[in-house]
Amino acid sequence: MKTRIVAIITLATIMATLTSGCRIGTPVENNANHHPILAVLCSKESKAIYCIEVDSLKITNKIKLRSLSLDFTAGDDGIIYTSQTGGVGSNADNVIGVVNVRAGRVERYFKLKNRNPGEITYVNGKIVVINGIMLKNGNLIGEIIEPKNGYKSTSIEVLGITGGDLAPFKDKLYTSALTDKSASSSDAPDEKHEQALISIDLNTKRSSRVLTNTYFNSIVFDDRGMGYGLISRSTGHGFQESPIDKVVVFNPVGKSIVKTIDLEKQSMSANSMVWYDDKLYITYFSGEDLSRTGDSISIVDPSTGTMDIIKGFKGPHLVLPVKDKIFVANYDNGTVDVLDIKSRERLSSIKVGGWPEDLALVDASTR
Repeated sequence: MKTRIVAIITLATIMATLTSGCRIGTPVENNANHHPILAVLCSKESKAIYCIEVDSLKITNKIKLRSLSLDFTAGDDGIIYTSQTGGVGSNADNVIGVVNVRAGRVERYFKLKNRNPGEITYVNGKIVVINGIMLKNGNLIGEIIEPKNGYKSTSIEVLGITGGDLAPFKDKLYTSALTDKSASSSDAPDEKHEQALISIDLNTKRSSRVLTNTYFNSIVFDDRGMGYGLISRSTGHGFQESPIDKVVVFNPVGKSIVKTIDLEKQSMSANSMVWYDDKLYITYFSGEDLSRTGDSISIVDPSTGTMDIIKGFKGPHLVLPVKDKIFVANYDNGTVDVLDIKSRERLSSIKVGGWPEDLALVDASTR
C-alpha cells in the first residue's frame, strides 16, 4: 500500500494509510516503435523496482533502492522518479530517486527540502511531491521540481491532508484530502474537519476545494476531461461511510457531480482504479485485514454501468492494462498476473518482490 510514514504520528499518517491507490503511468497503444517496460515497486525487504518487458513477460532488471519507497511516477525517456519515504524519526528519508529503467540503475538521488516524501507524480515536465509534514493550520507541504532546469524546487502549501492519488488534468492535480475548517492541528477527525476533493494549480501553486463532503480512494480522467472518483464502502478508521462501492462521475471545470455508478458488491472493498480504452479497471483489496485481501477485479463500462468481474487473484492491489494485456499486482504473494485483455485468459504469473506498492509503464526503447 502507498502508506506515508511521518516522524510524529498525526492525522496525516492515518489519512495516508486509508488509500491504497497508485500513481499509474499512462497506458500505451500498440506501436512498433515502443518497447515498453512495466515497472513494479516492491517495499517488503527488497525495496526494489522490478522491470518486466511487456512483450516477452521477462524480468529484465531488479533495481535496488536506498530506502523504503511507497510511490513512484514515470517521467520522460525511460526515467522513473521514486519518492523515498524511509522510516520513522531518524530513519526518515528526504530524497527523490532518479531511476534509469533502460540502464537498470539509479542515476542519482535528489535531496528535498523536507523529509518523508509521500505521493509523487510527473506532469508537464515537472515532478510534484507531497511531504508528510503537517503545518499548524492543518495543511501539508509539497514541492514542484523541474528536472530540466537543474532540479529547481519550489515549495507549495497543499490544502488539507492528502491521502491518495495525484491525478493530473490539464494544468492541475486532483486529490482527496481531509481539510481543516478551523485551522486547528487536531490529531483526530471531528466536526472541525471535512472530506473534500481538492485541486492544485501548477501555475499559481495554490490549492482549492472542488467537491466537499466526499472522499475518493482513486481518481482518474477520461479523454474528454470527465473525472471519475472511486468511493470505497470501507476505507477504514470511519472516515468514509458508504454501504456500497461506487464511482462518482464529476465535471472538474464545473465542480459538479454528473452521476453516480453503484458497483456490484465483492468480498472486499473497491481499492484502486485506472481508465483505459473507455472503461474503468477496479481492484478489490483490503489493507486493513491482510488475512483476507480479496480476489477480484472488475471492468466497468461507465456509459452503461455494466461490470465484468474477474476472480482468482491473491490480493489484487493494482491493475494496469497495457496494449493487449492486463497486469494485476498481487499484494498477498508478490506476483504479477498477466491476462489477455480480450479473452481474459491468464498468460503468466510473474514472481516479483514482496508487497508490490505501485505500477508504472515506461517506454524503454533505445534512442
